[in-house]
Amino acid sequence: MQSLVDTFVPVRKFSSRRQHLALWMDVDCRKQRHESRRPERRYHRTGLLGDRRAWVDQERKRHHMYRDKETAYWSSQIATLAGQPKKLWQTFNSLLGKNKKSHDNKNCPSPQQFLDFFNQKIEKIRQNTGRCPVQSSLPLASTVTLESFKVFSADDIRKTIMNAPPKSCALDPVPTNTLKEFLPELLPFLTCMCNASLQEGYLPTSQRHAMVTPRMKKTCC
Repeated sequence: MQSLVDTFVPVRKFSSRRQHLALWMDVDCRKQRHESRRPERRYHRTGLLGDRRAWVDQERKRHHMYRDKETAYWSSQIATLAGQPKKLWQTFNSLLGKNKKSHDNKNCPSPQQFLDFFNQKIEKIRQNTGRCPVQSSLPLASTVTLESFKVFSADDIRKTIMNAPPKSCALDPVPTNTLKEFLPELLPFLTCMCNASLQEGYLPTSQRHAMVTPRMKKTCC
């Protein structure tokens, strides 16, 4: 008997995901869901187009009722809590899905783990490089020098600025959008400044800063 059962009715594993029912789900919705199972089973058994059409029509009817029930439920909740701002905002958060707890928080590293990850990363680099002393300057490996740059015209500067993406940094003296908006007034000054920097081979100290934000390529735990 056991061999026959294993042959014709073998044991199969399946995973079932249990979801919480919606707040507006009532007896009528459950009844419609139960009604949809009957044409679905009939279509899977026969495979006829007529049975498939009946199943699709029933599904559309069911989802139409779901939308009506959901709209009526939230409208009733908002009308009932109109005089209670705190509960009303909680209702809005539930409606917008903002009160759902993220399942990714448990996988997010803590600030200490973030710091330990970079400290360990730097320590491994130092160990692999033999703890060589920090070198702040590099020797000149090339004997070729560039003595002068081409002087750019105002039209070249304008094209370069207008073709740049509208991105800004906290270190920028003015936002890029503002710079482009008032470019006709600022263009003569910018042209002289860029050409002077190239001719003198000098970059102002204020332009030698950068903002670097470390980001993890993968989790450390």
